[in-house]
Amino acid sequence: MNKLKELRLESILSLRELSKLVAHTVISEVENGKRKMNVGHAKALAPIFKVSEAYLMGDDAIKLDMSVLEYLKGAVDKAMQGKLDEHTRLTLVIKDLQDLTGQESGIVIYPEGLAIICNWSSICGFPKITPYGNLLGLGEEIPCVKGKHLSEDKLKEFLAENVDEYENFSSDENVLDEISGGTIYQFENCIVIAPDNWI
Repeated sequence: MNKLKELRLESILSLRELSKLVAHTVISEVENGKRKMNVGHAKALAPIFKVSEAYLMGDDAIKLDMSVLEYLKGAVDKAMQGKLDEHTRLTLVIKDLQDLTGQESGIVIYPEGLAIICNWSSICGFPKITPYGNLLGLGEEIPCVKGKHLSEDKLKEFLAENVDEYENFSSDENVLDEISGGTIYQFENCIVIAPDNWI
């Protein structure tokens, strides 16, 4: 059965109801295989059926229920604000630290006391230093955790207690002098700090 017809019947919509968005003859011809769905028609109809435009145009792999996408976007927004229940927070994962912190740069502290100061916007996963002295992410998923904000004094105290060595990949040599507080995110394998006044 044709995708458009299948979706229309599942949604219990008549041709007449759909023809308010797209001409009746177009819908009929698409459903009968006499015409292909174009971008404009797909754009008009996709929200009605809560599927992607690509699916309506023939890509079977992208039948994304748009309500699921909206739910996930809302869940991530809530997670960033710390308003998710613990179960939902544990099931959400993020691909990079910019999505978690809302910042392009910050500090990552590893258990051995090494702190990496870097721009993490293009790094998938947690930033690590390669044997060649470059930064690399291994693409691991980052759990969505709630951050804890610390004042300038508390953050500087925290850094003094937890960092033995800094590797600065930023262009500013005195970047640590500019810290005026920040948010700490704790993970099993590292601690991420998003300073307040950094980008």
